[in-house]
Amino acid sequence: MILCMNTPTYAKRVHAHVVVDVQSKKILSKKNANDLCYPASLTKKMTLYLLFDAIKKGKINLNTNFQVSAHAASQCPSKLGLVEGDTIAVKKIIEALVVKSANDVAVVAAEGLAGSEQAFAKKMNKLAQSLKMYDTHFENASGIQHPKQVTTAKDMARLAISLLQAFPEFSNIFTLRTFKYKGQTYHTHNQLLNLLQGTNGIKTGYVDASGYNVSVSIIRYNEDHQPVHLVCVVIGHENPAARDQEVINLVEPILIKRRAFFYKVINPQEAGTNFATRVPIVWGRAAVRTKNGTKLLLDQFEQRRSMSSYLKNFE
Repeated sequence: MILCMNTPTYAKRVHAHVVVDVQSKKILSKKNANDLCYPASLTKKMTLYLLFDAIKKGKINLNTNFQVSAHAASQCPSKLGLVEGDTIAVKKIIEALVVKSANDVAVVAAEGLAGSEQAFAKKMNKLAQSLKMYDTHFENASGIQHPKQVTTAKDMARLAISLLQAFPEFSNIFTLRTFKYKGQTYHTHNQLLNLLQGTNGIKTGYVDASGYNVSVSIIRYNEDHQPVHLVCVVIGHENPAARDQEVINLVEPILIKRRAFFYKVINPQEAGTNFATRVPIVWGRAAVRTKNGTKLLLDQFEQRRSMSSYLKNFE
């Protein structure tokens, strides 16, 4: 979330959405999906992509420390309140971007990876082109309002899918609801983690010029125990509650139509077996609004498959 105001805008606020099947890449629902809009903090998905890529290539690791510049410390909220000269570990940078959506941390990441935010933006744009995000242009790493920093709902869905598929070892990081930094606990802006079962998160965003945005990944399983994986992007709402409700209204009928019921995990003792099993919850729309949905999402096999040694550092 970004709270900077009074910046020039050159595009109208767009109310847009797109729902994409991750496996087939088929668009299942769309509205104004190709209209230019402002990404706000959805920008940080690209910042995270470049961080994950640097880790995967061995250029940095979770314990690498980046220094805080005056430019980074001067960013507007949402922020951690970093001070010039401080250092912050990559592990905390990732947590702060996912949970707090901290603008000062985004700039620290940009400068740590590329030397300057301007150089980092060039990397972001080069990557956007390689991902076929042809209607997207970045000027900064955080999503702070800039008239030339534009995207589309379709491009943001493409980025979310690319992020999940390129770095499956990091996918569960997006389920983080809290993290601690210097003794303070920060809570996620993404309430869909609690409202929509199967949500494994991605990113929320807000600037005045765009309204409230969200890019979210949802996984449920059908009767054959096969995953139904959707990515939904909603752009331009007046408040976060309406934005989240639109996501629910868009994806829930698709999941029900595909008989992608939510599965409750039963432990071995309760099931009377030597392994965990799933029991489908099949009553109507009862799976729409329940708390702690992601805790019930994956059985032990999927948890082992999707987690990596990196994720142990985030427990």
